[in-house]
Amino acid sequence: MSSPGFIADRPHRTAGVRYRLAHPARLVAAVLLAIVLATAVFAGAQVMATTAVSAPHRQVVVVQRGESLWSIALQYFPGQDPRVAVYRLQQTNHLDGALIRPGDVLYLPDPADTH
Repeated sequence: MSSPGFIADRPHRTAGVRYRLAHPARLVAAVLLAIVLATAVFAGAQVMATTAVSAPHRQVVVVQRGESLWSIALQYFPGQDPRVAVYRLQQTNHLDGALIRPGDVLYLPDPADTH
């Protein structure tokens, strides 16, 4: 004899449940988001490949601990005004300021290029 309160006597709830896809608007939004993300990744890879191919002849410097744009300018551009060399380093590397960190890779501007 079993009492009506026992769990074993209750029917299994998933027996008649039908599963359906998410709301169509959510499905469309998810697909569009996936397309946008895939496009962004592809475009980013193209930009990186273009940068790598277009600048293989440039000398690079890996920033070491304690280095600054000023110290790099003094080291690699002796005889030049360090302010101009720092500005050229910023322009060449698309830097908004003077903040660099150890491990950053900087392209040195072409010494013949004086703009």
